[in-house]
Amino acid sequence: MSEIKSILTAVSEAEDDSLKVRLCECLNNYLQSNKPGSADRETLLAFIFDELRGLMQKIPSATDYRSKDTLMEYENQLMGLLMKACPDPRSLSPQRMETVNGIVNLVEKERFFENAVDKLFAQETVYPAFVEQLVNTHRRLADEYHKSQLYAGMIHYAGNGKLAVLSDECKAILGDYIASEAARYLGAVPTEQMLDNLELMADVAKHVPTDALIQQMYAMLKLGRGEIGYFAVDSLLSLGRDVPADVIDSLANNLTYANMTYDSLRRHGKEAAFPSELATEEYLAKSDLVHWLTYPTELGKEPNRIEYLGKVKSKGENYHVFRYQSDSDNLGDELKGKWLIGWSGDEGSTFSQFDEYALYEQKTPEKTLKYIKKKLIG
Repeated sequence: MSEIKSILTAVSEAEDDSLKVRLCECLNNYLQSNKPGSADRETLLAFIFDELRGLMQKIPSATDYRSKDTLMEYENQLMGLLMKACPDPRSLSPQRMETVNGIVNLVEKERFFENAVDKLFAQETVYPAFVEQLVNTHRRLADEYHKSQLYAGMIHYAGNGKLAVLSDECKAILGDYIASEAARYLGAVPTEQMLDNLELMADVAKHVPTDALIQQMYAMLKLGRGEIGYFAVDSLLSLGRDVPADVIDSLANNLTYANMTYDSLRRHGKEAAFPSELATEEYLAKSDLVHWLTYPTELGKEPNRIEYLGKVKSKGENYHVFRYQSDSDNLGDELKGKWLIGWSGDEGSTFSQFDEYALYEQKTPEKTLKYIKKKLIG
């Protein structure tokens, strides 16, 4: 069986839509440098159109917007595969073109709010009335995950500079509206999705600050949530505001956010506020690796245990090497509870391939560290 057919079989057998997305992403990457043969091409096209027709039924009937979003990301991956399998759409049959047009129109309709955000920032001049219209559309959304697309979109446009060029009046409209949404969340028993949204709000707040939003950022700090607290602190520091010492102390003792908090304080000339006993290379490197391991694509959580092995230097960069244990579901059963190897580089080369420590252990800790450097770090 060809590589392409093997991946398509895995996609077909996957019960989780998120897994289908990841597998299709792998296949898209594979096809970047591996052109399908005629037999694989026909198999691929038949698979794509079977799945697209299925999505035209599944997307409208999804029970919540997160599910719809995953299905629409699957559609996006399938369309990417279609472009690689059939670069010239004119060669498609009328029936297949009808399917393509149908799914494109459906996704366009379902993503009406994201499209509205993109349209706003595509304007050469953004008037306050345009922002008010977007806010009113957002206010009518019932699904909290759907609402998150505003904050995620603003973070995206902050990254490419388009949010910065909005007028002060436009920024004030967005800032005050986000403040009102944050107050709504903080006045209720927030769901996990609301907490996720607060994290995004705290991150984007530095770009649209208003008195009301700054007040809500201080209120967010009282939640004691590291993921929200870090972004609120970073935004407050960016705006030249003071941050309570007990908040800094709490984040410094949070392995997932300690290194990021220290970096934020350092960028703003406030590193002296970080507890001196924790401002060590080893501790900050451990925090850096732990944060990386919490990504959904890695462990998706902090390791259960983590121990320092030592420091090595390779190609001018210092690497702090650790071993850790985890019961994460992202690991195969054969790796759960085993000591695994990871490292934090002082120039950003933080990584782990989930290599078993036992396979690299030598007679002494020093020899083990050298062997890890030779075989894994380079």
